Amino acid sequence: MNSSGGLVYAAVIVLTAATVVFLSVAQGAYHLDPHHWGLMTSNAVDVARGRVPYKEIFIQYGFLTAYLEYLFFAAGKNVLSIIFGVSTLYSVGLVGVYFLTFHLVKKRRVALYAFLTSFFLHPLAIYPWPNYVAFPFITFGCLCIVKGRGNWWIGLLGGALLGLAVLAREGRFLVAAFHPELTDDTRLHEQFLDLVREEQSVRA
Repeated sequence: MNSSGGLVYAAVIVLTAATVVFLSVAQGAYHLDPHHWGLMTSNAVDVARGRVPYKEIFIQYGFLTAYLEYLFFAAGKNVLSIIFGVSTLYSVGLVGVYFLTFHLVKKRRVALYAFLTSFFLHPLAIYPWPNYVAFPFITFGCLCIVKGRGNWWIGLLGGALLGLAVLAREGRFLVAAFHPELTDDTRLHEQFLDLVREEQSVRA
């Protein structure tokens, strides 16, 4: 592909990503959901005051979402700054769809089709949900995993990104958005058994 064609693809990607942020902020400014966005703003204010999640405050969507949305709030001191940050992460995740698809099929048109289809199916971040926050960690984590087959540190980075997005623990509860039993790595199973033994010793 010539350089002018590459510039057109880049322009479409950047403009579409910017449109996601613009639509999300506009929707948040004129049709605000006080329950969802207000709850996350409350969490961000509590974290800013030094309160510890799950100990001094209840958080809905886990540590990653709580602390990132706190950083967004700290930048602007209002709910729109959180909306801007969450929608930016979502738009970065969409860009990750493009790069992941291009790496897998080696065709820019197919990658752009996947990117634009994702955008048209879901053009804005409507709530402060963790799926928007985790989306770029998942898409670029997957990209690093597939690219890391020949470079261990890129694969390690991919594992770290996916770990931030899809693995969580709260007290005795361990949740994962993948199937650890499909791998040869038994560390997660061992941790689960340790949690069971701890619970048994407490009740004994």
